[in-house]
Amino acid sequence: MNLEMTETVNVTKGEDIVKLRLRRSSRGLTVSILKVHKCIEEMFREWSNGETVPYNSHGRKWIPSGKLPGCYSIQAFQDILGVQPCKGGRYRLDSLGTDIYVPGIGGEATVNMSFLRFIGASDGPLEFYVKGVYSKEAMDTLKRVMHSAILQLYIDLLKPIDVVITMSSSETSKEL
Repeated sequence: MNLEMTETVNVTKGEDIVKLRLRRSSRGLTVSILKVHKCIEEMFREWSNGETVPYNSHGRKWIPSGKLPGCYSIQAFQDILGVQPCKGGRYRLDSLGTDIYVPGIGGEATVNMSFLRFIGASDGPLEFYVKGVYSKEAMDTLKRVMHSAILQLYIDLLKPIDVVITMSSSETSKEL
């Protein structure tokens, strides 16, 4: 199954792909999605075939600060888009409504970036908070791994790749 986009991704060098603000408070972690590049939303829209799911379809830890839209479904790609490695940790796109940060054994934290699937995320700011306790160390790790995960997401799924495969008749005749 090919998950690469067929069109050219129009991202200008130096342009923000994702811009987030994370604030710790007594309520938990407030996640402000300030910017999501249109290419990310287009990718999820394409994969979903128009199917949407509620933002709390897997868990109840995301509490909206206002009205939150639904999210693009990635059910068809669930097996492929599980936990993905990135520098210093892992990221996932398949856990709506669950913890944003899961500390790991040996420092391999997992960040949940399922919020990138919000319908309309590229149109403007969205905000919700996540129930939980976030230490200073957890916030530092979250910032570091989230940055790495966004970069890895771009490389894994959005960065244009052009592959040319050539087979010559001399290679074919060796097999005959």
